Amino acid sequence: MSPLVTVVISTHFGGRFVREAVESVRGQTLEDWEIKVVCDGCDDKMADLRKDPRIEVIAQRRSGVSIARNVGYSASAGRYITFLDHDDVMFPGKLQAQVAAMEGDPGIGLCHTQFEQVDTERNYLVAGHGADIQYRDLLLCHFSLLMSTVLVSRAAMESVGGFDPKTIAEDIDFVLKVSRGFRLAFVPTVLLQYRRHTMNISGDPWVQFQEVDYVLTGYRRYLERIGEHESLALLDQGRLNNRRTNAEIAILRARSADRNSAAGLADMAKNLALAFHLSRPAVRANAREFIEARRH
Repeated sequence: MSPLVTVVISTHFGGRFVREAVESVRGQTLEDWEIKVVCDGCDDKMADLRKDPRIEVIAQRRSGVSIARNVGYSASAGRYITFLDHDDVMFPGKLQAQVAAMEGDPGIGLCHTQFEQVDTERNYLVAGHGADIQYRDLLLCHFSLLMSTVLVSRAAMESVGGFDPKTIAEDIDFVLKVSRGFRLAFVPTVLLQYRRHTMNISGDPWVQFQEVDYVLTGYRRYLERIGEHESLALLDQGRLNNRRTNAEIAILRARSADRNSAAGLADMAKNLALAFHLSRPAVRANAREFIEARRH
């Protein structure tokens, strides 16, 4: 009999984190699951994980997260699929709560949950930003979800064909496409810990802007081809929102720069220039606060 849920965990590093991720699946109150661990060019052979018949370890040459997730999905048998990052940890009731939210309603193609951010030792840092969003919100660039929290139906996966390995910001691209044909469900309970460390913190507003804009620009071409003018108008506003959001991040970075060192002043100037480039309205809106902060 096929399992209810397939958990796909892709990893390039192996080690302690992926084993903690696997243990968090083993601790689920919903026990009808299988795990596909995709070793994306990692040296860890994971012999200990292979002893569990519910876990399949799939080794491949380094191909990137999109292809690794697609390989795990292709090997899956579950009615629902979740893509757990190798360094994140589920709380015990996560899968059960999400299946309950989706069962009996084929119109729901994806369910995500609230989460919290923790450090490498799982000490609490800050609350997550998960929120109840739908297609319209995503067009407006309100991406208030985390991929590790997502549970997606097989029907929704088949409708979009998995993750596009040719794009960056593949999570945004994937959720945007799913939300076009299915409703999204949100469980507001904190059911996952997102581990923050040096390997997953970019923090560069220019990089973040480019990644999201790349996806939105590609999706805009699709909407133009099919003539969805209302969605086009929303998406154009979403691209402006993306510019403003990252301009505000650049302003915050400029405010926090060390004004007593040459490197700090250079960083402040760089981020202010970026903010002007991305969104002058954002700079004008934050000018007074910025000046006051620099006086103290």
